[in-house]
Amino acid sequence: MSGGRPRVGVIGLGPMGVGLATNFVRHGYHVVAYNRTGERALKLAADGELTGHVTAALSYRDFAAALGRPRRAVLLVDPEATADVLCEVARWLEPGDIVLEGGNAAHTDSIRRQDGLRAAGLRMLDVGIASGADGALDGISATVGGDAGAFAEVAADLAAVGTDVNGRTCCVHVGGDGTGHFVKMVHNGVEYTIMQLVAEVVQVLRVAAGVEPQRLGEALDGWDTDEFGSYLLRVAVDVLRHVDAATGLPFIDVVGDRAVQNGSGSRAGQSALALGTPATLFAASSFARAVAHDTELRSARRVRSPGAVPSRPDLVREARAALRAALLVTYGQAFRHVHAADREFGWRTDLAEVAHSWCGATIRSSWLRRIAESMSGEEMPSLLRHPLVDGQLRAAEPALRRLVGVSADIAVPSPCLSSALVHLDEINIRRSSGAIVQALRSRLGGSSYERTDRAGDFRLDWSSTKAERQV
Repeated sequence: MSGGRPRVGVIGLGPMGVGLATNFVRHGYHVVAYNRTGERALKLAADGELTGHVTAALSYRDFAAALGRPRRAVLLVDPEATADVLCEVARWLEPGDIVLEGGNAAHTDSIRRQDGLRAAGLRMLDVGIASGADGALDGISATVGGDAGAFAEVAADLAAVGTDVNGRTCCVHVGGDGTGHFVKMVHNGVEYTIMQLVAEVVQVLRVAAGVEPQRLGEALDGWDTDEFGSYLLRVAVDVLRHVDAATGLPFIDVVGDRAVQNGSGSRAGQSALALGTPATLFAASSFARAVAHDTELRSARRVRSPGAVPSRPDLVREARAALRAALLVTYGQAFRHVHAADREFGWRTDLAEVAHSWCGATIRSSWLRRIAESMSGEEMPSLLRHPLVDGQLRAAEPALRRLVGVSADIAVPSPCLSSALVHLDEINIRRSSGAIVQALRSRLGGSSYERTDRAGDFRLDWSSTKAERQV
């Protein structure tokens, strides 16, 4: 409170906004709430638990007037509406006030908006909330980018509504302008990938081993209790065990197979291409959804019979190890991508803090918690070389190779499992096919190349002389 007035306000009362406002109230805050349809704000203020602790604002002017200085305005609106909302609310804010932008905006948009608000004396933090609507109510995980001083002023507020791991809040400052939303985007790329990997494992086991969803749910429940247990595996267990009330069929058999995707998950693959980072699983998971969504393309498929299904009673056990290997590769690519962006933009991102924040996010797992604890303060550009990862990867890689082979034999696509295996082969091969590519580029376009026997760049004259010169 400041002069009897609350200092925290929430703009955007969808599931995330309502959950976060309720979370603040449960931790002793009085919240000012605004929504473009005022009825939602009035309804929230009249909710039994929240009555007397929420002030409904019916205009941006009323919103600003109800807040004490310095104001903390939390925006939880769709990315498409962020620019307009910022423009409107900024008219009523004053220098020193802080905007916490918690939508799924692109990090490039966040940087531009932070520059614009800074010119008006306002401070904006890009807050990547990576814990969904349930987390907004029960405890958020958030990576925050922007001015460190502004973060210091709101750190206690975020910690109050955040989730803790090992006694530390999972709401952390990870770097300069745009970093929070970039790391959240990478988180969503990992989330996309894990869901696709689980789906591929389930599909292969159903076809190759005849394992029904209920039994698969029991198997995954056991996987969740091992050292690699994760929140998304628990979600998969719930889905696989659920039976449709109307038909008595497994739930996954009555759900349409046109998968959809939102912007932040697909942007992870796009940003990897832009930075030249080999985050291949992000792209594979996004394209897998694109193919699933394109029913016109799939309706034109040629009819074919899968190969003979092998008798593999041990396939469920092997699938467990294969999934572990693919998950390790996914996390490795994610941290590598954040590291590459950090070098490109000069963010000085602390990867240990990123890992800690993700320990309370949708992609949380017991394995990730151990990695976060062991990364403290160290640069980890290649997670796959980390001592905790390397041994597990070596043990699990053969199972991944066999499961990908089974999927190919029975004509069940496994784009993410296959991509994980290819990535391991690419980084482990002594001499890559890049030499042949560079030689072809030299012949086709006169491009320069490096040599293995001496330093420098060289160019070959592909005329009759075949003369080489250093450039």
